[in-house]
Amino acid sequence: MISQALKEVRYHPGRVVATIVAIAISIGFLSTISIFLRTQGTAEGKRQAIYSTKADSVVKVIEPVEKPDKVTKAIEGTDGVKDVEPLYSSSGMASHNGSDVMGTSYSTPSEGFRWSKLTEGQWPEKPNQVVASKDGAKKLDLKVGDTFTFNDQDATLVGIADEPKALLNETFYVGGPGKSDDGDGSTWLVHVKPGSDATAVNKAIVKNVSGVQKFESDDPVTAQTATQFQDASIKDLIGSFDVTKYGLMIFGAIALLVGVIIISTTFGILLAQRRRQIGLMRAVGASGGYVRRMVLGEAIVLGVLGSLLGIVLGILLSLIGAARTGALWFGLSWPVGELIGEFLIGVLITVLAAFLPAIRATRVAPLEALRPVPTVEERRKASIARIIVCSLLFLIGVGLSVLTFHVNNLASIPVAIGSAIFLSIAVLAAAPLYVPSLIKLFGLVIRPFGPTARLSTSNAVRNPSRTSLTAVALMLAVGLSMTLQIGTATMRSTGNRMIEEHFPVDMQVSTLPPLDEGPAPDGEQSPADAESGSSKAPDATAGASNGKAGQHPETPALPKTVLGTIDDLPNVASQLRLESAMADLGDKDKASYESSMVVYGAEKDKMSQISDVVSEKMNDDTILVNENSQFRTGEKIKVAGSKGTVELSVVKVSGVLDFSEALTTTSTLDRLSDTRQVSAVWMKMQDRTDMTSVMQRLTPLMSTSGVSVNGGFPAAGMLDKILDVILMIITALLGVAVLIALVGVANTLGLSVLERRRESALLRAMGMQKRSLRLMLLHEALQTSFVGVFVGVVAGGYFAWLGISSIFRTADTNVQIHFGVDWPWTIGLILICMAAAALASILPGSHAARTAPTEALAEE
Repeated sequence: MISQALKEVRYHPGRVVATIVAIAISIGFLSTISIFLRTQGTAEGKRQAIYSTKADSVVKVIEPVEKPDKVTKAIEGTDGVKDVEPLYSSSGMASHNGSDVMGTSYSTPSEGFRWSKLTEGQWPEKPNQVVASKDGAKKLDLKVGDTFTFNDQDATLVGIADEPKALLNETFYVGGPGKSDDGDGSTWLVHVKPGSDATAVNKAIVKNVSGVQKFESDDPVTAQTATQFQDASIKDLIGSFDVTKYGLMIFGAIALLVGVIIISTTFGILLAQRRRQIGLMRAVGASGGYVRRMVLGEAIVLGVLGSLLGIVLGILLSLIGAARTGALWFGLSWPVGELIGEFLIGVLITVLAAFLPAIRATRVAPLEALRPVPTVEERRKASIARIIVCSLLFLIGVGLSVLTFHVNNLASIPVAIGSAIFLSIAVLAAAPLYVPSLIKLFGLVIRPFGPTARLSTSNAVRNPSRTSLTAVALMLAVGLSMTLQIGTATMRSTGNRMIEEHFPVDMQVSTLPPLDEGPAPDGEQSPADAESGSSKAPDATAGASNGKAGQHPETPALPKTVLGTIDDLPNVASQLRLESAMADLGDKDKASYESSMVVYGAEKDKMSQISDVVSEKMNDDTILVNENSQFRTGEKIKVAGSKGTVELSVVKVSGVLDFSEALTTTSTLDRLSDTRQVSAVWMKMQDRTDMTSVMQRLTPLMSTSGVSVNGGFPAAGMLDKILDVILMIITALLGVAVLIALVGVANTLGLSVLERRRESALLRAMGMQKRSLRLMLLHEALQTSFVGVFVGVVAGGYFAWLGISSIFRTADTNVQIHFGVDWPWTIGLILICMAAAALASILPGSHAARTAPTEALAEE
């Protein structure tokens, strides 16, 4: 059985190469996840414990140590201890020339405990001297002798160390006494005297250190050998990476499912091509069981070859990935058990995918199989059972979709998942019923291109089962990609809208009035006024709190230095300077009354460039106040300024005004006061994900007395960054499934050419040019791929809408969902699929065109 299978593979490699490729991609994806994540987890574990490399034992104290020197002496006094040294570590940020990196800094160890080597410079000796890892210095564009900011202080780079590339934090070494994040002196490195039992020494160390001070926890002190410490660190990190691995395996399962469809389709075509051969074998006495065993033997051979190739592919990709992240510095880690399991999975899915085509092939009577037919498989009418079952499943799915919006909120997600499952099965199983019709419909578009295009449509629908299975693979891959892409884009747009409603302005820099202070003496200027160059009229500064018109203090202006800093900010799309004046809101004799407040004024059209949410609520007869203000929305209140009193309607707004602030139009503010100051600047950012450069320049303003810096810019930027990373990962992972589906298109088209070899030769003999034959196959590939992509996009969009709606119902929130589609990504996916389908037609078309008509028409 196996020998016969090997002969088939050796004599007809072109028939099975795509099957092997599909298996290899699926298993390669799984093995890459296993090897890379195990390697990365091991490397990160070793990296976190790297400081134990040159030590015999590591002592850790989990509580703050009152007197670290006493702990050091207690360890030194333990029998068997040769040397001991405290190690201080902390987290921080290094900045240089607009670049920032997070880092872990260590107090520079002595030579005996030093695990790293210098490539340039010297080790630090003073507190402001720092040694950086090679990769950290490169990211910051630092050279030995450069000055940079380290933990908010000026530091000088005195050396560069040969450290492994870090996935997250870079390594720095500092001179002088150190301090740890979790308390002074939490780690000690120990050398044990030669001949001493390290385990016994560690027990004695724990006993001695535990008596240094009174600790609250039961086991505050641990002492492990360096090997034990490293193994524990690796185990913890591998456990964390395993969680990620199991999540990624879901995408591996998707790739396997698409691969099963491709393998099953391929075997169906292969067995159809060998219809006459199987019929002849049956006619001379071969049993159906023998033929099935022969087919399954071929499946085993293909599964073994494809799985082995997939493991090799996984190793190569893991090497590349580990080299990029720096994990290769510690070497590859081999999850042997997982790799064996993945190899067996590859063989198993190949056998299972070939089982149904094998059963179907042996059901054909020998005489029927030997009968000459123009095509390998006769076209079959749609099964009544298929129509009934698929219709029933579809109706159940639709019913569950409707039920999703009428059940308890907590039950909406399970009901939506059930709906998606039933609808997916119905759409995929019913593909032979509607795919030919869709191809004919698309054929109407290319019909004007001539008889070649019309002939390609007829060829594409000649075998509905084969064509639909090819389209189904693309439907599944593209549908899943679209579901997750639209879901991510919708979460981004909805989240951004929520942020815009709660933080309508990306960034605000303002100064608040000193309501607890009296007015400045007549003729004198406040520090803010002196800085901004403004002056006060004497009558505008009297009576800071009596609430009478004409006796309000001025709001302090933003200093010129602050305005200059704002003008120099990068990444600002537009900014609006708001003038303000003091006014009393409400009636003192009524419950709804708030004393002197800062009233900002802005023009509605200019505000629209900053925030549509705020601009839409602004009018000359309205005043915007904090959402938690005691005023009621729509309430008419009197606003009294130094110039006069105006009655305005209250509108509440979130996240943009403090309790002591209000906003109205510039014309309304003119009716309230003649003396105004620029006391706030509101900004809209060009790219909200670019936070570093802006926040670095705004940080000094946050510590400026009387100046407030806030807004939704950081929150929105962080959300965008997170969703961009998620979308990138999902796109890359589901791209594997799309790639396998496209391999299926190429495989089906190639085998179809072999199947129609005599037909193509007859067309050539009748006068069809080589170019026309290649064009016909191109049209056929494009039609099949377009239908698969079209159904996948439509189904994916629906499932995304259903899923997002159910998720927000479960959250029991009144947030309005803003569905979003990443159109560049979607259009790019469609173009990639169509381009890949066009490329897939080149090789089969060239093969068909090169074959001489007389050779192809000869009897086999």
